Amino acid sequence: MREFFSEMQQRFQGDYGVDMAGLRQTAQIVLPLLESREDTRPYAAWLKAWMDYLDIADEIRLGLKSISLTGCRLV
Repeated sequence: MREFFSEMQQRFQGDYGVDMAGLRQTAQIVLPLLESREDTRPYAAWLKAWMDYLDIADEIRLGLKSISLTGCRLV
């Protein structure tokens, strides 16, 4: 859990928001765990508020992959 939040903090300090996309799946796993304990519910609320941001970052990442693949010519 500590590693997840450390990684999230590092990615927040990065230059590109799309870098956050890699945390989306982990966040989806961690969120129910945080919600299940009273002492971690404030962290769950914080993470839940950021889930939309992680979803959008993932959509952008997937869109960029699609653009790079369609922009290539096969010789």
